[in-house]
Amino acid sequence: MSAMSQMERKPFEGEMRDVMDGAGRWEINVHDHGLVALVDVMPRLVPAEKTADFAIVQAARVSYGWPICQRAGPPWPSLPAMRCW
Repeated sequence: MSAMSQMERKPFEGEMRDVMDGAGRWEINVHDHGLVALVDVMPRLVPAEKTADFAIVQAARVSYGWPICQRAGPPWPSLPAMRCW
């Protein structure tokens, strides 16, 4: 039995958005003959209400085993109001 037959696809836990807004690549012309193209970003998909910066920090916390926390309320003055899992 191959590893692919044992693998199970799981949906995202919430709504996600594409950081590149569905574009295959972004280009900007440079002088008369050249261009610079952004062909991919990492992470490509992030939670709908978050930015790529959030996803990068979350990935770093997971790789080091730190708890993933989310602010439960307004950031000030309720600093201790965090939800971690």
